Amino acid sequence: MPNQEVAWDSTQAGDLSQTVHTRGTSNATALATRSAAKIYDVLDTLRTENRELIPQGLISVLIKALLVHGAKQDDDACKAITSALKTPQNSRQFKEVIARYLGYGEVAIERVLACTEQRGTVLGCGEIRENEIHEFRLPLPPGLSASQVWRRMVVTLAWFSPVNPDHRNFREAKLELSPVGSWGDLPLKLARTDGDHNQVLRGTVQHEVVEGSKQVAAFQDGDSILLHVSCKKDATARLDDAIPYGLAVTLEVAEGVQIPIYGQLRTRLQTQVAVGAVEGTR
Repeated sequence: MPNQEVAWDSTQAGDLSQTVHTRGTSNATALATRSAAKIYDVLDTLRTENRELIPQGLISVLIKALLVHGAKQDDDACKAITSALKTPQNSRQFKEVIARYLGYGEVAIERVLACTEQRGTVLGCGEIRENEIHEFRLPLPPGLSASQVWRRMVVTLAWFSPVNPDHRNFREAKLELSPVGSWGDLPLKLARTDGDHNQVLRGTVQHEVVEGSKQVAAFQDGDSILLHVSCKKDATARLDDAIPYGLAVTLEVAEGVQIPIYGQLRTRLQTQVAVGAVEGTR
């Protein structure tokens, strides 16, 4: 059973060696708080290096996104749950069953604190109003064109919503991130591996893990993946305020594969405007 070893009271005065193993939400809160502090240090460094392109007021919502961004459901745990609980009756909704036990998976905070040559993370943030659409362009690394290597994209959108305690849906703002088209229509030929497509839209964090290993469609240097962030009202008649949100997108290949994902993303992001906004119909 997962647990933490922590300091504990001793029956002898002055004895500082007593410890116990504990677990629970209080432990998780302490771990999340420590991870949030580490993420803040990284974001603060990025703000200093990039002349405050990350507004101070949006750091907290970016921290929320990044706390979830490194999460991945454990393959062995998924197999164990599948073996024990999957039936012909629940097979079509079994991803939702797994999510009830594993959520988005175990947090791997080290994945969001630094990139590698084979893994690059791009951040975005903003404030969005009801019925607006913000468009993000993620440049495609040319090293992946027509390739058949395994690749993974992780996309996490988090936001702060006003709440309505008198409504069963509770949150007043419903944000949603989606690619233009579907994941399978993208040149990278990706498919969702974690989470049910309905389950990921129920809270104030949308976390998508999509992978592919089949032949990537050929594309030209300069082509991009378009991602849309949309905002709609939920437990309210109208949204009066702009909703702050943070977005993290990671693209990776297996360690050791000679495709410099990080370098190719960095070079192409430096030559374009990061975020565009398109106002939708009201």
